Amino acid sequence: MIWLGIVAYLVVVAASNRPSLIDYDPVAATGSVVTVGTFRFTVLTERLVRVESSKSGMFEDRATVAVLNRALPVPRFATTHIGDSLSIVTRYFSLNISISQGLSSLSIAPNVTGPPTSQFSKWKYGQTNAGSRNLLGTIRSLDELGPTTLNCTLNSHIIVHAESLHCEWGLVSRDGWALLDDSGSPCLDGDDWWNGTSVDNEDFYFFAHGFDYIGALTDYTQIGGKTIMPPKQASGVWWSRWYDINSLDVQEIVSEYESHSLPLDVFVLDMDWHLKDSWTGYTWDQRIFINPNDTMAFLHAKGLKVSANLHDSLGVESFEAAYSQFAKYVGIDPSTKKAVAFNLINATWAYGLEDIVLQPVEAMGMDFWWIDWQQGENMAGLKGGKQNPTIWTNHIRATDRHRRGDDTRAMVHFID
Repeated sequence: MIWLGIVAYLVVVAASNRPSLIDYDPVAATGSVVTVGTFRFTVLTERLVRVESSKSGMFEDRATVAVLNRALPVPRFATTHIGDSLSIVTRYFSLNISISQGLSSLSIAPNVTGPPTSQFSKWKYGQTNAGSRNLLGTIRSLDELGPTTLNCTLNSHIIVHAESLHCEWGLVSRDGWALLDDSGSPCLDGDDWWNGTSVDNEDFYFFAHGFDYIGALTDYTQIGGKTIMPPKQASGVWWSRWYDINSLDVQEIVSEYESHSLPLDVFVLDMDWHLKDSWTGYTWDQRIFINPNDTMAFLHAKGLKVSANLHDSLGVESFEAAYSQFAKYVGIDPSTKKAVAFNLINATWAYGLEDIVLQPVEAMGMDFWWIDWQQGENMAGLKGGKQNPTIWTNHIRATDRHRRGDDTRAMVHFID
């Protein structure tokens, strides 16, 4: 089994409702924006420009899943608008468009006065650097896959668990330019919750960084969020097995590592840690972990971080320890024993799950959760694509301690 990790440290940000890693403002500075008719251009840096097209003349200022911050210092650029022609020139690129002809006339060329490393192939609207030119991005998961290309064209046919791989192209290429297409992405409100989709017909970001690949990634972190270093133990030795181990087995496994002078950093409990009434479970199975507090205390005394598997897909069922409290919280009569269905479109439900059902287990010393991939593409009220349960459960759990006002380092999360 191979895991793709998403890791988070948290920083408390004053006067913000957003439980995010950094504070942000999705509204660009007025001086960075050029609006002509149904087009809006935002010069975010001297090498990064946002292009929007909106038939309604309304443009998107909300954050999206991929772009959180546009309130950057206004870079130096010049705008020339003569008749039908518009040009925007920075030290690194020149953008040109005929307004009446629309995006089909849009082109971005390198400024020849820039440094050699900033040069790139002239781009015209509609061009992609797919294939061997792009230096590739990532896919959603490697579950059930062998060696798999990250070329989005070549892996577009691959379906795993009835879902696509959500392949994304990289932000750097041998052409010296790259595109981030944010058209139709889910938008977020001021509390970092789902808030519809973009009003733009087209919305993309052009990276004109030439061969300064580090510069391209640096500029992305300004709009997408800081890149966070994983904690030391995440690069260490992890133990996990899908097997009914009990509290004594845990002690014996750790002792075996010690007796052979082998390093061990993270102890992972697969789904057998919880009650077996369902694939989904949030309650310790005390037939095998008679006193979970003792087990957690033992592992932490050995200097280990502890994780456990979660399959959220079936919601909170009547056998769970926190069922009555949670059912009342969401307005269900506990005497009905009706399962509280998995729901990630409703913030009250989602954060209630974290605070009422999971927090007591975390308080025992659970350092982070392993979010297993059984939640589907569009379960829990989500639409699928970039609005899917995998990304959102991880987002919530990676930021929840910040939401509670805890400024300590957050739990690491990994997704199967």
